[in-house]
Amino acid sequence: MKQNCKLVYIGCQFLSLLLGSIFFPFQIYSEEINESSKVTGTLEVFSSPEKAFIIIDKDTLGETPYFNDSIKIGNYKLVLKKPKYCKYKERIQISKGTVYQLNKDLIPKKKTQSIRRLSFSTLSIILSGVSAIMFKKVKDAKNIEEKTWQEYMEPGHTQFEYDELYEKYNAKVLDSRKKMIRQNIFISATGISFVGFVISIPF
Repeated sequence: MKQNCKLVYIGCQFLSLLLGSIFFPFQIYSEEINESSKVTGTLEVFSSPEKAFIIIDKDTLGETPYFNDSIKIGNYKLVLKKPKYCKYKERIQISKGTVYQLNKDLIPKKKTQSIRRLSFSTLSIILSGVSAIMFKKVKDAKNIEEKTWQEYMEPGHTQFEYDELYEKYNAKVLDSRKKMIRQNIFISATGISFVGFVISIPF
């Protein structure tokens, strides 16, 4: 009986040592993780106007002015959001024992709308004027090209004159084609700027 009890005692001791050797490293590892998670930095955010929402990696932390000295270290995407104002986005890095401070003047949406509309409308007007000038130049080049061809088709020229008129005609054709290409580019740019102006109206 005593021998059986001794064997049971030895078995229990062995089992406790075995379980300790298995779970003790995990306990140390979990403690290290807990310690690393406690490493934090400080974030201060100010904005003009105030009461802007602070969003970090899609999590809303609060409103400006904002102070938090327990932000986990790491890289984050910070967004300042306030109705009737443009969003502000920035990548920030929180480091151990440091203070990351952000002070931002938010831009009203109406102001950006006016800038966009004015830019697109001005660009459209300028490009429309240039397109009109290019249209006249293409028309004049076509008239000169046609006159040169008519002159070439008139009878009574010598071979040398025919060759000279043919070269002149080819030069006029090339010139009118270049001007037509420029005209098409300006017309396309005018259309794009007008579309940009229309799209910018509701935003």
